[in-house]
Amino acid sequence: MVSGCVLEPSLLSLVKQVPGGKVTTYGALARALGDPIAARWVGKVLSENYRSDVPCHRVIMSDLSLGGYNKGVDEKVKKLKEEGIDVAAGRVNEKIFEDFVTSYPLRRYAETQLKLAQKVVLEGDLKVGRVAGIDVSYREGGKGVCSIFDLSDGSLIEELTIVKRPKFPYIPTYLSFREGGFIIELVKMMSKEERKDCILLIDGNGYMHPRKCGLASHVGVVLDMPTIGVAKSRLCGKSGEKGEIYINQELVGFAIGGNRYVSPGHRVSAYGSRRFVRRLLEAGIDPLRRAHRTSRP
Repeated sequence: MVSGCVLEPSLLSLVKQVPGGKVTTYGALARALGDPIAARWVGKVLSENYRSDVPCHRVIMSDLSLGGYNKGVDEKVKKLKEEGIDVAAGRVNEKIFEDFVTSYPLRRYAETQLKLAQKVVLEGDLKVGRVAGIDVSYREGGKGVCSIFDLSDGSLIEELTIVKRPKFPYIPTYLSFREGGFIIELVKMMSKEERKDCILLIDGNGYMHPRKCGLASHVGVVLDMPTIGVAKSRLCGKSGEKGEIYINQELVGFAIGGNRYVSPGHRVSAYGSRRFVRRLLEAGIDPLRRAHRTSRP
C-alpha cells in the first residue's frame, strides 16, 4: 500500500464495516468512496493489505467471482465458508452488502475540480519566450521534472527536479490531486521573470476532462499561468473527422498523431493549443519528451 495515502484510511474503514457472513464488491466500495471509477485502485490496495483487522476476504468481484486475496484464493474460500458464505465453483451465492456509513470522500475532490473549472479561461495570445515541459514518473516515490526551453533558439535553459512520495493514489480523472503538488512546487522554483514569460506543457489533460478540469487546467488556474495538456491517451470525449475531440458537442481538444492528445489548460484556446504544440514539434522542440526521459529512474 502507498504509505501516507490520504484515501486508504477511508477505504479500510469501509471494509471493516462489512459484517461476518456478508460480502461486498470492489465496485461497491468505490461507490462508497464517491466514484465507481476507483474500483481498480480499491482492488489493488486490498490485494496488498496484510492487516489482520481488515477483512479483505469479504470483498469479491461484481460478477460474484472471488477475485484475489493476498493469502491465496483457497484461504479466501476457507474464511468465507467459516463465516457461513456459500461458495461454489469459484463464485459466491450471497446478497452484496452496500449499507455503508460514508462521507463519500472522492466527491469532495470532484467538487473542487468543478469549482476550478468555472475559473478556466479558454483564450490567450501565447506571446511567450519560454516553454516548460513537466512530467512525473514513479518508482518507489515520484520524480517530477521541469525542462525549460528558450523559444527563440530551441535551447534547453534549465532543468528542475523534485523527488517526493505522492499522497494521493492514481485514480483516473483525479490525477491533479496526485501530481498537482509536484508541478506547482517545480514551477515555484522558477524565477518570477521565467514564470511571467513561460507557458507550461503538462503530461496530462486540461479541458478534455469529464469535469472540464484535468491536471493542466487545475495547475493553470492555481498558478494563473498559460498551460496546455498533452496526454498519451484520450480520457473522454468523441473524435471528429479531423482529430477534434468533443464532449457533448463542445470542442475540448485534438488528437494530433503520435499518441498525443492536446487540450487547453488555462489562458489558451483549443485551436491555439493545437497550433502551439504543432509548431514546437515542427521546430524540433519537445519539452515533454525531455522531461519524461529525465524523470525516468
